[in-house]
Amino acid sequence: KQLVSTQSTGGRMVEGGEGWHHNLAIELCQKYGFDSEVSRHLAHNYGTQAHELAKIIQLTGKRWPLVGRRLVADMPFIESEVLYACRYEYACHVKDFVARRTRLAFLNVQAARECLPRVAEVMGVELGWSVERIEEEIQDAEGLISSMGFKLASDISNKEATQVSVADYQKYFKVFEELDIDKSGVLRPAELGAAYRQLGVELSIEDAINIVNEVDTNRNGVIDFEEFMMIMAGGAMERIVGNRLHKLVELHMEQDRITTQRSGGGL
Repeated sequence: KQLVSTQSTGGRMVEGGEGWHHNLAIELCQKYGFDSEVSRHLAHNYGTQAHELAKIIQLTGKRWPLVGRRLVADMPFIESEVLYACRYEYACHVKDFVARRTRLAFLNVQAARECLPRVAEVMGVELGWSVERIEEEIQDAEGLISSMGFKLASDISNKEATQVSVADYQKYFKVFEELDIDKSGVLRPAELGAAYRQLGVELSIEDAINIVNEVDTNRNGVIDFEEFMMIMAGGAMERIVGNRLHKLVELHMEQDRITTQRSGGGL
């Protein structure tokens, strides 16, 4: 659901792309009463379709934010996204939502497991599930999370955990936006080449394309944010270590850190 330019979609605007603008997150915050983090999340992942999602929002019962009940306290995913996934994205199972619509299972395994009962409850009401079906859906989703190869935080030490914290999510989101030179919502081979040149390394277009292919799971020739975060979330995993995109991000962040130190902390 990342917003991409028409160049990578055969000249056709993706759903939610028409009318999108860089101040959409601010508009959602002011018009509906979402908090700023949820507004940025909705604008980035749904584009102008966030207005449709806003039609099914629930009040929080708080002075602020007015709307947008979070599924997990420290992540920007809200209950209304579950309803939206059922009504507009053909989500039929709990695992559809946590792994295939929001990709929460890739971003934070522990958060995904924590929200399963609530996701199942909301989907159960929407789709008319029995109590038995709700329990089956929760168990099925837990089985999917376990089969993905990510160890749960309850099973391993914090040092070995592969879940992504809010701070890391925001950090990687910032890096993605910095690498995304044309602000199309995806990373292209040319942009990876430019990032390498900033590090003093010349990268051939063939190598840049190969780096994209290592990450491009849907084979559309670019890296979207979901694919980017799959690599970042798995950064501590043995099968991810050595991935060239992951190495590029590490070098990019290190360069930013050194630049900030030399400038006196950015002051």
